[in-house]
Amino acid sequence: MSAFEKYSKVDPTGSKLGMYAETYMYSDPNSSMIKQGMLLEHIIKQYLYAKGLYNRIPAKNGKRYVDLDDMLSFLKDELNEINPRMYSFCDDIRLNRNRAVHEFYDDDNAPVHSLPILESLYRHILDYYEKNRNHTNFVFGSGYVYFHMPLDSPFMKEPEAYYGPSDNPAVDAFELAFKSVFAEGKKTTKDYEWIHTLVDWAYSKGLANGELVEKVKQREDGQEFSFKEHLKGMVHALLSNQTNWGRNIAPNLERIDAIFHDYDDVEFLKKPENGEYFEKELRRIKCGNRQIARQMQELKNNISVLESIVDEYGSLDAFVNEQGLSKAIKELASGRYKLKNMGEALVSEYLRNVGFNEVKPDVHMKRFFGNDRMGNGTHVPATEKEVIDICSDIERRTGLSLVLIDEAIWNFCRDSEFQVCGKNPRCTHCPISEYCKQG
Repeated sequence: MSAFEKYSKVDPTGSKLGMYAETYMYSDPNSSMIKQGMLLEHIIKQYLYAKGLYNRIPAKNGKRYVDLDDMLSFLKDELNEINPRMYSFCDDIRLNRNRAVHEFYDDDNAPVHSLPILESLYRHILDYYEKNRNHTNFVFGSGYVYFHMPLDSPFMKEPEAYYGPSDNPAVDAFELAFKSVFAEGKKTTKDYEWIHTLVDWAYSKGLANGELVEKVKQREDGQEFSFKEHLKGMVHALLSNQTNWGRNIAPNLERIDAIFHDYDDVEFLKKPENGEYFEKELRRIKCGNRQIARQMQELKNNISVLESIVDEYGSLDAFVNEQGLSKAIKELASGRYKLKNMGEALVSEYLRNVGFNEVKPDVHMKRFFGNDRMGNGTHVPATEKEVIDICSDIERRTGLSLVLIDEAIWNFCRDSEFQVCGKNPRCTHCPISEYCKQG
């Protein structure tokens, strides 16, 4: 549950604006930025009313009404109540909201990056307020009534005598949030320095070997991958499901490939009666998983699906290239060419095994990029789309390939003697804790 939904009864106005911003974040960035701007204005206005200073803010440039720009400037220049990073963040939202109102704003990344930070600010304020609100008569959404003061009141004539350190939790909540959200030493995934640390970590532990990166390079250099290589990639992907790859699968890859006759004899692989044989042999070398029986029984069907693609497109490479990687993954996971027992994560793993540059949005990646850890989305754990969007942004900003980004993070999270960011994270062993909300 997001902070916006959690506090719907405490602050109906802000909660509704935040939930609208979440709803539109991916589908309509223009509307999301408008709602984010309205939410930020609501937050700042609530603070200034609680502080008793709203009526003292001058409207710039002959405007009749005070706007968000005026309020932010007053916070920064007159009160010095907002640190530079917070001011810069708030001003970016203001500018993007203005663009969304006066132009058509279609930057998909901006709302995804700004909303989690805005939610964090909102959460800081409401959490503190909820714990202490019995000590104040300030009510969110009603502060305009409680704190609206006439211009000739003693307070308005000498405000400096009244504001400053306060025992009003409604004021304290805002001030602590403004100072803490960007002052905790935490950085956002938008900085992305941390991925280089994880890549170095993975190689130093011998957990990354560059094999997938090399396959991506081979494909980029024009190499085509055969039907046999696609079969091998698909089988390896199936076997990676719900198991410890490093302990069970990786040491046995040669024996696994031998069980499948090195993928040379397609008719042998398609025999229905061989499903039980494959399952038995894989279990014998401790390379089974919870779905192994179904996977092996459906192997014939999946090979037939791949053959039908070849009949239509000439080759599996041609199919992916013509469809585009994202669409091809969807087609193989849930579309016309659905491969049984393979969702988007396993299909992504299969295509990575034949040199396509993609991430595998599995349970580890979704947990790592949840909003409570390293994510800049809104879900805990992250959705598959959030994982793919964030990793794509990292690739654009750092130049690292998606498979290398995935390999470093996955090894950091998977069950092994080196696991750090698992279900129960070992934050004291984490080399990137300064970037993480858990650290």
